[in-house]
Parts: sequence; C-alpha cells; structure tokens
Amino acid sequence: MNIIKKIKEHNKKISGNVFLFDEEKDIKLEYNRQLPKNIFITDCGESNIVKVHSNIKARNIKIYFSPNTKNCSCILDDSGDSAGLDIEVIFLDGEKSELKIGKRTGMNGTKIWLGNGSKCFIGDDCRFSYEIIIRTTDGHTIIDNETKEIINNQKCPCIIGNSCWIGLRSIINKNVQLPNDTIVGSGSVVTGQFDKPYTIIAGNPAKIIKEGVKHNRENIYMYTKRNSK
Repeated sequence: MNIIKKIKEHNKKISGNVFLFDEEKDIKLEYNRQLPKNIFITDCGESNIVKVHSNIKARNIKIYFSPNTKNCSCILDDSGDSAGLDIEVIFLDGEKSELKIGKRTGMNGTKIWLGNGSKCFIGDDCRFSYEIIIRTTDGHTIIDNETKEIINNQKCPCIIGNSCWIGLRSIINKNVQLPNDTIVGSGSVVTGQFDKPYTIIAGNPAKIIKEGVKHNRENIYMYTKRNSK
C-alpha cells in the first residue's frame, strides 16, 4: 500500500458502532486513526457493535463482517499483560452472534468464525498457541432427509473458561465448553463439553488424558529457576 493510500485509510470515517472502552467509560470512535495500532475492522453496519479495551495489546487484529450480519457484537477486553492478540474474527450471515475475549488472554494467529446467531465466550488469562481455529458455525447447511431439520446449528454457546491453554493447531468446534484451567493438547479436535477443571484433553475427538494439573505462564527454565531458590 503506497503512502497516499495509507493516509486515506488512516483518516477514513468508521461506519458502524465502534467503541474504545475502559472500566469507566465507552468512547465511540469516528475515524480509523482513533483505533489502537494494528487493528482493522470492516464496515460493521449500524446495528453491529465492536468494543475494544483502551489497554489492548493488538499485534494484528482483523474483524470482518458479512453484509448480512445484524445485531452482532465483538468485545475484546484488556490484554495488556499477555502476549497480545494476533487474531482474525469473521462474522458470517445472521443475527445476534457474539464474541467476548477476556482480560490478559493472548493469541497467536487464531481464527474465529461466527454466524447464524452463534456465540463464543473466552475467559481471562488464557493462552492460545499458533494456528488455532474456533468455528462456532458452519458455512453450509446439513439437513436431515426425513425430518428436513437443520442438524448443524450451534446448540449452546462455545465457552472457554479462565486460565486455559490451547495447544498448537487445535480446532475448537461449535458447542464446545471447557472449564477453567483446561489444557488442550497440540493438534486436538475438540467437539464435546467438559466439566472437570485442571485436566489435559487431547486427541480427535479430544478426551481427558490427565487430571489434577494446571499450567503456568513461565517457561520450564524460568519456573524451575524461580522455584529452586
């Protein structure tokens, strides 16, 4: 992108409801230049809402809205004490889809797909490794031949609790619910609902492989050094 185009994009008026917020107030933004650095939002329309915390650490955030989305919301909370957010969020067709990412959660190239009224709530202090996909909706419809019923709608919100660690190249599908302090092994395909905290789940489909564990933000060397004193 040449410098003239960059300036025009920087000064472009925002279409839709985009807010910068903190614990005291919401400020509605009017121009791209008011967004924190490294955040890109497409035209989100007059009924959709994006809220970004003023203390967000945006490494590369892209939020896309299909022209047929209505009354959808995306809330990205304070990530200042984490590795920051490198994330692509795609809202497909439909109404009332929701995404909320909690405080101090870090992501590295995560892709989140929402649509058709699906919802995804991610807690505080979570760590996402690289190339993780969360899909709360499908791009196509699956219909039962006899009943004509749509069988691939999201049946319950996708929930990832606090202090979860999601391993490299994992896939989180719709209807998944993970309690606090869940560790998801690399390359896992998570399809079910779990209710035991302090577990490791892994595999395709993912299942509990170890209980009574939790993760720490420090790497092994630093953790060992600190606890050997």
